[in-house]
Amino acid sequence: MKLKALDILNTYESLAKLADKELDLQTACTIAKNLQELAVTKEVIDKKRTELINKYAEKNANGTPVQEGDGIKITDVPSFMQHMNDLLAAETEVTLSPISKSALSEIKISPKDILSLTNLLKEDETTCTQ
Repeated sequence: MKLKALDILNTYESLAKLADKELDLQTACTIAKNLQELAVTKEVIDKKRTELINKYAEKNANGTPVQEGDGIKITDVPSFMQHMNDLLAAETEVTLSPISKSALSEIKISPKDILSLTNLLKEDETTCTQ
C-alpha cells in the first residue's frame, strides 16, 4: 500500500502503543512485523525532517540551533513549512499485514490511534450455516 510520510509516522506511533499491550501471539507478531516494516522508512523521514530543521534553524555563535519555547527558532518559516509539507506528503510503498479487529477488542485504544490504523484493521471472517 502507498502511504504518505505523515501517515507512516502516525501509524508507527499507534503500532508502538499497541506493542506495549498484552495481545495474542498472532496479533503481537503482526504488530511487530508491521513495526519492522515501517522502521526504516520512519528513520529516513526523521533524518530528512532533522535536516530541514537544521537547514532553516537560526543558529547561535557556536552554530547550535536557537531554542524558542518548546522548539527551534526558524529563520524562513514559509520555505521551511513548504519543504516540511512536501516531505510529509511524499508517498512511499510499504507492505503491511492486516490486524483483526477482534484481536484488539479487549484493549483500550484512543480514537486517534484507531484512526491511524484504519487501513490495517480487518473485519473477522464469519461463516454462516443454515
